[in-house]
Amino acid sequence: MLELVKDKKNINLIVALGNFGREYLTTRHNTGFLFADRFTDYLQNQGFIADEDSDKLFHVTVFKEQDLQILKPLTMMNNSGKAVSEYLKYHVPGIFKPSILLVHDDLDIKLGEYKLQYKHSPKNHNGVISVEQEMSSNDFYRLRIGIDNRDLQTRPYGIDYVLSRFEDEELRQIYRIFDRIIQLEFKI
Repeated sequence: MLELVKDKKNINLIVALGNFGREYLTTRHNTGFLFADRFTDYLQNQGFIADEDSDKLFHVTVFKEQDLQILKPLTMMNNSGKAVSEYLKYHVPGIFKPSILLVHDDLDIKLGEYKLQYKHSPKNHNGVISVEQEMSSNDFYRLRIGIDNRDLQTRPYGIDYVLSRFEDEELRQIYRIFDRIIQLEFKI
């Protein structure tokens, strides 16, 4: 079972936000997907066995012995809620309410920093808004991973920035923060 250290709260569904497709693989907006892949690798390296399944709307990795599912919507970011809603409707029993951790990029937080919060979202993140609207709730934890590394003279803002690729050093920094999050925030 995955437990959040600070709140001693068990999490059994991680929803990682990103955009599906090779062209988005290492973009800032794909930070949630990058984290999901890193966390999956970590669990497998610890000896846990992963089962994977895909649908037209999502890809899910299941760690049965940990009672943990890691969901990556296969929709574009702005429609992530549809994939989450469909997954919950058809793959999670109605009597069972999962404890959800939503993992996503956050332009309001500096690169190399993160916030793990309950019911608190960035000001304007369409993927998070989509999930909240489809679920008619904001009753879940968020792992908000900072991606802001803008230099006012050389970096674009808004959508152009979040869809830009991480530079090599930035990507190394992102993976270091992922490892730090895994070590400090989760009890496995």
